[in-house]
Amino acid sequence: MSRGLIGVVANTNARYSEFGFCIDVLDKPDGWDKTWSIGLDYVGSRNDLAQHVLDNDYTHLWFMDDDHSFAPDLLTRLLAWDKPLVTPVCLTKTWPFLPCVYPNKLPEGEHQYLPLDIEGADPSGLIEIQAGGCAGMLIRRDVLESVPPPWFEHGDVGEDILFCQKAQAAGFRLYADLSAI
Repeated sequence: MSRGLIGVVANTNARYSEFGFCIDVLDKPDGWDKTWSIGLDYVGSRNDLAQHVLDNDYTHLWFMDDDHSFAPDLLTRLLAWDKPLVTPVCLTKTWPFLPCVYPNKLPEGEHQYLPLDIEGADPSGLIEIQAGGCAGMLIRRDVLESVPPPWFEHGDVGEDILFCQKAQAAGFRLYADLSAI
């Protein structure tokens, strides 16, 4: 049985409306807790929540940022895959609102990840990816134990991309659930 932490990352202008409703009606498995980290340092918040998982013997960390909405069964659907790292399909905050799911990367030396082509994707299941956004990402404890802290850092790409690179370097594969939008 899993015992996880739902880590809500919110900025100081934390929004409640639709996100709050989604987090309130979330199907939370038995043994799962929820905590909020509110502030401008979202990278620090992610590291604090990861450390909290390790300090309190949780089996998983599920990140959800306060600017998303989602189905009540999203977490349980991601857990059902039993993968070390799995993420739903979330969209960027700016036009053209591309998916934060990156199945491909440009050749070595490039930091550019190519977003999922939704129109060409089979929406029924799991695909392996090169990187993904942290919003909605489910991380199993062994990933956090294998990647040395800080897990999340500021860099020339987003903190989520850097974390994915670190997880892959530690031998983990990343997945996206295309049915979880």
